[in-house]
Amino acid sequence: MLLLVGAIFGAVVVTAIRLPIPFPLCFRDDPLISKCVVKAAKSLKPHLRSGIEELEIPHLYQLTVPEITVSILDNNSHFEKTVHNLTFIDMDTFKLRKVEFRPEDVTLEGNIKYKSLLYSEFFNMTGYVLGVPVNGARFFEGRMEGFDGRFVIKGEIFKKGGVDRCKVSDVKFDLQLQQIYGTLNAEKTEEFAVDDEFVYEYSKEVAKVFQLLYGQIFQTFLRKYLIKLCEDVPYSIVCYFPTSLSGSNNVPLW
Repeated sequence: MLLLVGAIFGAVVVTAIRLPIPFPLCFRDDPLISKCVVKAAKSLKPHLRSGIEELEIPHLYQLTVPEITVSILDNNSHFEKTVHNLTFIDMDTFKLRKVEFRPEDVTLEGNIKYKSLLYSEFFNMTGYVLGVPVNGARFFEGRMEGFDGRFVIKGEIFKKGGVDRCKVSDVKFDLQLQQIYGTLNAEKTEEFAVDDEFVYEYSKEVAKVFQLLYGQIFQTFLRKYLIKLCEDVPYSIVCYFPTSLSGSNNVPLW
C-alpha cells in the first residue's frame, strides 16, 4: 500500500523519468488538477500488479516488507513488535478517495481503501495487548477488514546547483481498520496469552490496537520510498508553469 501512494506522488514529481505508460496531460494552474492527478494515478493501476521498474515499484500481487520494529503505547496495550517478512496479497485492488494535490506547496493528500487485505507475518513481541501478555515469537496469517488509510505527503523546494529540487518534508499515514481476523501457529501460554479464539472474539478491539502499528509501518516505508524517489529529480523540470490552461504557452505537468 505504501508504494501505491508513493506511485501517485511519484507520478507528479518524477516526470523527468521516461515511463512506458501514457499519462494524461496535467497543468499546474488547472483548477481541476487533483482530478487529473487521480486519473494519472489510475493509469498506473493496471501495471502495479507486475510492478513498474522506472518508479522502483515491485510487483504488488505479493509485496513483502523484510523487517521493521515499532512500538505502541495506547491505554491497556503497550508493546514492541519486530516484524519479519510482512507479506501482503493483491495490493493493487485499492480505491482512491478525496485525493487533492496542491503544486504550489507540493502537498498530496487523500484516502486509499481496501475492502479486505490478506497478509502474513513472522514476529517477535514483548509487552501487553489489551492487558494480555504477549512475549515471544509467532507466525500470523489473516486479513484486515475495512482498511481506510488517510495520507498527507508534504514536500519542500530547495535549490541545488541553481536548480529547484523537491525533498519530502513530512509523511503522515493514519490507518483505520474495522476488524482483523487470522490464525496463529501456536497455542497460548502464560507468557503469550493470545490465541486464535482471542483474536476472533476481540477482532474489533485488536484491529484498533494494530491499526496504530500498521499505520506506523506504512508511514515509515512510504517516507523511505519517497525520499529515495525524489532526491535526484529536478522539480523545476516538472513544475515551472507560468501560464494558464487557456494561454498560448501551456506547459503540462506531464
